[in-house]
Amino acid sequence: MQVQDSLEGYLDYIYMLSHSNHSKKSYQSGVLSFRRFLETRYNLNESDFISKIKSQEIDVYAVLREYVIHLDKKEYSPGSIRGFLAIVKGYLRYMGIKIYAEDCKYTVKIPKKITTREEPMTKEILVRLMRNLSPKIQTVVLVAVASGMRIGEMYEVYQYSQSA
Repeated sequence: MQVQDSLEGYLDYIYMLSHSNHSKKSYQSGVLSFRRFLETRYNLNESDFISKIKSQEIDVYAVLREYVIHLDKKEYSPGSIRGFLAIVKGYLRYMGIKIYAEDCKYTVKIPKKITTREEPMTKEILVRLMRNLSPKIQTVVLVAVASGMRIGEMYEVYQYSQSA
């Protein structure tokens, strides 16, 4: 099986499972990203990489770990990295490479999602904001704060006030 044929077969398999062209494009993007990584990091094409894994010249978990680090350095979010890793693991399984979930879990670590706690707007912040706004926009902000409107709804009110 040629490499391009294997990618097409894998994408057809993904489409059969999801019946979504968006999923098919996402999986294609993930596989192509991994191929570029193999070329730049190891100077290997996909078929050489797979044969080296099967002959145990290369550890698949070490490569996946380096791929995760590569994606993290490119500032992908932890969720995107998790998605790319799942795509690549699925593709490698499709190509006949055995990847054990337990081994992968302990060998390939994914960065944690950093959550930031949002602070509620205080009365002091609102007063400071209002001082720097025009009277029309002050009205819009006060209506939004008092009613709990979203940004899009606030914008619609602002547009309406401009046309009036």
